[in-house]
Amino acid sequence: MDMYKIAKIWFAAVMLCLISSLVILHVGMSYFPFVWMAVGVIVIYKARHEKNPGLSTVLKVPCILMGLSACILSVYMPSFRMPELSILLAGISIIFFALLEFRPLLLPSSIPIVVAIASRTIRPKLASLVAPLVDLTFNIVSTILGLFIEIQTRGHTLIFPAREGTIMRIGIDTSCSGMWSLGAFTIAMLLVLITFPYIFRRWAVFFSLGFMGTYLLNIIRVTSVCLIGYYSASYEYVKFAHTHIGWILFTIWMIIFWYFFIIMLLKEQKARKPEKENAPDKER
Repeated sequence: MDMYKIAKIWFAAVMLCLISSLVILHVGMSYFPFVWMAVGVIVIYKARHEKNPGLSTVLKVPCILMGLSACILSVYMPSFRMPELSILLAGISIIFFALLEFRPLLLPSSIPIVVAIASRTIRPKLASLVAPLVDLTFNIVSTILGLFIEIQTRGHTLIFPAREGTIMRIGIDTSCSGMWSLGAFTIAMLLVLITFPYIFRRWAVFFSLGFMGTYLLNIIRVTSVCLIGYYSASYEYVKFAHTHIGWILFTIWMIIFWYFFIIMLLKEQKARKPEKENAPDKER
């Protein structure tokens, strides 16, 4: 069975499930789809470039049991949102690849389980962990807004009169700190480094720019939400913008960033091929 072709079909099915859940089931928007996109790219790459040694019964049975456990865990968790859906999809993926004996695809397809459980475990402790990031975001956004409109601050709340005279109050909390977009970018980067460990040193500056761009995008998002409140004087518009602007901007940024990464990586690999081909000649 063609592992590469199956991996592409699997990735399409997973993305269809995620999109359907957002539209039909209303499980709530998060950055998990971007984690799955990174996982999908790694799975497809491994299916294309790695040989499949198969899977013995000794390994197949534990993998199937692990997948079943993940599925059961997702169903019995207190709520069913994107993290729980990710655990369910990952469990099904593990069972699917174990039955087909696609050994190289088991590890990357299980990563969303770790990410989902970590997000649920760490979330209650995030307020204290990201407090400095919240302060930094608040100070930067209030400074930028102060250049255009009259603004007052109280705690982490921005207070300003809208164009119609309505007083708007918009709070900056942990969801505005950029931690989720930075976390999603970090996971995607780690997945890439696991697949291409030799690029870490040479690409450190490039990934640093990725972190900076991701945080800058969050500043643009929060500032845009406040300006929408200023011009519309409507909390409904503010809520809508807060829900959707982030993932739209992040999607565009991820497409641009990883597109240039793939282009540059392919050029680097193409340049290294002649060196590998000439290496045996030099030894002779």
